[in-house]
Amino acid sequence: MKIVKNKMTKNLEIVYGNNRYDLWDALQDITSGEYAESGYEVPKGKICVLFGNWNTGKTVKNILDACDIPYTEKREEALSKELEKKFELEWYDEWASCGNCDKYVRTNASSLNWTPSYVLTKCGITCRHCVKDYTDDILDEFINNPRKAWQLEESFLEDEGFTLLDEIYESKNVMPEQILKRLQDEYKDSDFVFCKHSTGMFNVQFKVFMKARN
Repeated sequence: MKIVKNKMTKNLEIVYGNNRYDLWDALQDITSGEYAESGYEVPKGKICVLFGNWNTGKTVKNILDACDIPYTEKREEALSKELEKKFELEWYDEWASCGNCDKYVRTNASSLNWTPSYVLTKCGITCRHCVKDYTDDILDEFINNPRKAWQLEESFLEDEGFTLLDEIYESKNVMPEQILKRLQDEYKDSDFVFCKHSTGMFNVQFKVFMKARN
């Protein structure tokens, strides 16, 4: 049993004995795609990323069943090895696709200092690559909103005319609402965006960017 990429159709197939089966017809609980996550890329020699439920073997069994290949542990093991060889495998419930480019970003933290490579708004997920095309509209949900912190590169804010205020705040010492009220009293006719600086075990550090209204 092996997986091949048909040069004529560009489809993926499972080859079993003398029979060929269209893999995509079998991918009932798998989605495929590319990474938009910072620091991730599909290794050379692999076709793409498959997002599925790999823990129980349910996905592999469904593929065999959809291809009308009788299930045995040996066939399941062979197919699992081929999948690992040809694809990057990720857990479907830890990733989501960008609403603009359909590439995938991690939605579950991979470490304590992990930060999202996307922005979540009322319109859904926008990856860090697509944000630059919609920054002005996306920022509307962050401006003067002490309950929502910007977590992408600060350069996005700087490109929109925001400047960093020279102080780092800690959530255990002061509430964002209090900071916003004080800043609005001090810098009238200005807008503010909170930006996450770092995450600790028991508190979050954040900065504030300011922009004068026209």
